[in-house]
Amino acid sequence: MTHAKVMVVEDEAIISMDLQNRLRKLGYEVAGTAARGEDVLPRAHACGPDLVLMDIMLGGEMDGIEAAARVRGELDLPVVFVTAHSDEATLRRAKITEPYGYVLKPFEDREIVTSVEIALYRHRADRKLRGMERWLGMTLKSIGDGVIATDLDGKVTFLNSEAERLTGWPALDALGLPFAEVFQAVHTRTGERIDNPVVRVLREGLAIGLPADTTLIGRTGTRVGVEDCAAPIRDENGRMNGAVLVFRDATMQRQVEEKLRKAEEWQEQMRKLESLGSLTGGVAHDFNNLMTIVMGYSDMLLKMREQVNDEARQKGLEAIHSAAERAAALTRQLLTFGRRHTNKPEAVNLSEQAGKLLESLRRLIGEHLEIATHFPAEPPKTMIDPVQLDQILINLAANARDAMPHGGTLTIETGVLSVTGEGEYAMLSVRDTGTGIDDATRARIFEPFFTTKAPGHGTGIGLSTVHAIVSHYDGRIEVDTSPGQGSCFRILLPRYSETAQAKAAPTDGAMKGGRETILVVEDDASVRTLVCEVLGRLGYTTLEAESPAHAIELLRRHQPNVAMVISDLIMPGMNGVDLLNELRSIQPNLGALFMSGYLDNPLYHRLASIVRTAFIAKPFSPRGLALSLRGVLEMPQQAS
Repeated sequence: MTHAKVMVVEDEAIISMDLQNRLRKLGYEVAGTAARGEDVLPRAHACGPDLVLMDIMLGGEMDGIEAAARVRGELDLPVVFVTAHSDEATLRRAKITEPYGYVLKPFEDREIVTSVEIALYRHRADRKLRGMERWLGMTLKSIGDGVIATDLDGKVTFLNSEAERLTGWPALDALGLPFAEVFQAVHTRTGERIDNPVVRVLREGLAIGLPADTTLIGRTGTRVGVEDCAAPIRDENGRMNGAVLVFRDATMQRQVEEKLRKAEEWQEQMRKLESLGSLTGGVAHDFNNLMTIVMGYSDMLLKMREQVNDEARQKGLEAIHSAAERAAALTRQLLTFGRRHTNKPEAVNLSEQAGKLLESLRRLIGEHLEIATHFPAEPPKTMIDPVQLDQILINLAANARDAMPHGGTLTIETGVLSVTGEGEYAMLSVRDTGTGIDDATRARIFEPFFTTKAPGHGTGIGLSTVHAIVSHYDGRIEVDTSPGQGSCFRILLPRYSETAQAKAAPTDGAMKGGRETILVVEDDASVRTLVCEVLGRLGYTTLEAESPAHAIELLRRHQPNVAMVISDLIMPGMNGVDLLNELRSIQPNLGALFMSGYLDNPLYHRLASIVRTAFIAKPFSPRGLALSLRGVLEMPQQAS
């Protein structure tokens, strides 16, 4: 322990006396005391202490932090703060004065000795380091990254604070050590050690850069991605007298790259939330309206069946059926936003489908915009999934909305376009009166994640999604736009030919029934009852199971009389695919028709590899159920 002279600065007399007694007892000389901040500098000049032990909170006009700054600036003395105030704000302010330590009240002798000795040691070391820093000043003046300098033997002569942080080596510990011991770097992917950059610089006398995927292994085993370069240090005569390595923390850049890799999922979720947020109120309103129709007419038909004539009954049933169809269409729109819909193309009337979506589009774009439509007397048709067509319209409408922040008109038009040498296309165009697009932006608008919107206001995947859908159906997109003149996106899809498809279209005759026994597995009792009633009217015998376990039990009892199973795809306890595997362990060639109100894509796609299976989406009509059922029953069985 040193016999240093310590000055005590404390405005509470009892604490000041206690500190003085402790210091003398510990072998230090008390050079002087002060109680106010403004008295510190004159007293320090007079008594010449080696170190100042100072309370942060002092009486008078100047607190300990300001007084410490003056002591450090004018006398270059180490200051150790004595304080009961350890909150972050106080400590942040205190750090500005570069204190050499802190002793927290109430204090102990060991804390005082440790803080004083470390402060004195650091102060002596700092003076030595400042001499070296002046030597490196011209080289390091404008560098804010991590810096390590070496001599000609590759021994460390300097580390700046950022280099200390990244390597985990304090400058005092690192000085004089071989560079490779302080800076240990490996290839991020392979884990192999990289060539020592300082050795190469000292050998070749040239500046070199390290691989972009370099990871620095810190003293405590921490790993930090870094970017760096090494160069020789030369004197005014050009003689090399060492090397310097400049490096920076690339963690943020690596994180950005990782975020970009995951951006598609995140961007998709943001897009869905944005769109659904615009539609939530309208969806609730529409569903309540539809349920009012269903409940009202069904209640009337049930309670007034004696007074209701055939014409009124027919009118009520038609209203219920129409409301159900509209509810199903609304659900399809929700599935569009949720991406829980599987591609099922059909002949679609572009004008009719666009007309069904108008109310939802009005909610999406807002009241400040108008919607105009131009539909021809003979509307064009194309083979496309209706939900994907809705998706095209929604994305184009959302883009048009953003291009008209101060109002305007969105025009939706359909028609037939003849292209020489190619034939006829069904055309759907969406035109706005907005800001338009310049040539540079237009060249990139279909790139995934490209957006001109501010961060948080656009995902950059809307138009790329439209492009992907149109390309899937062998169509194309034409864009007419210029700055200030609005934009028109024209979608061209192969026109559906009624005559070419007539032979493949199902007839409208009576539904074909049968005498087979069908196992129906559905956890919703109402749906299960409806399916069994439809099949019963067609001549089938049905076995009802409300759960997968019940279905397995029924099959054990009734096989081999069961011809096939109709099962919900998603059920509590076991999904439909796993249930079929269990059932086929009892009856191997059992056919299956799966039904579901929404699709879990990984599960749905498993069906493609399972023989003698089909899928029907809820809601379905009795005719659709009958046709799908016969389709599975008439599939050939595998040879056993």
